[in-house]
Amino acid sequence: MNMTRFLPLIALLTITACGQFKPTAAESAQKHFSPLLYEQGETFPARFEGKSWDPALWPLPYQDRDTFTRQLFDSDIIHDQYIQDETIPVLVVGPNFYHLSDIDQYRVTNALDQLYGATTGEYGGYMLQDYHTRRMIGSYTKAGLSLR
Repeated sequence: MNMTRFLPLIALLTITACGQFKPTAAESAQKHFSPLLYEQGETFPARFEGKSWDPALWPLPYQDRDTFTRQLFDSDIIHDQYIQDETIPVLVVGPNFYHLSDIDQYRVTNALDQLYGATTGEYGGYMLQDYHTRRMIGSYTKAGLSLR
């Protein structure tokens, strides 16, 4: 095998390894990537202050709670609902609930509370359950939405 063919390649690799190259913009962005959408230390409820949906401001067809709820069922954001052990309301969320942003998940659960009064009634809130695993994934109370 002729080693002279590989000598220029070895020399080039040696020179580039010793040189100091500035990272490209893409490499620099990768080093400073942060998966967080919000500043650290910002509490979960604080993110949603002033971002609630007010059903009174919606177009008239959507102000009707049955129409709004039917739309959530039709779009598979909500999959089912029931009362567990005659004491705990459970909202079974569908696959499209997970496609909503965290703010929209809050808005949907908050709007349902405003329309049905779950936190002001005898139950004080409701649990959220996954449609597929049937595991409880969170709750909605007067304190707001809490997801696990």
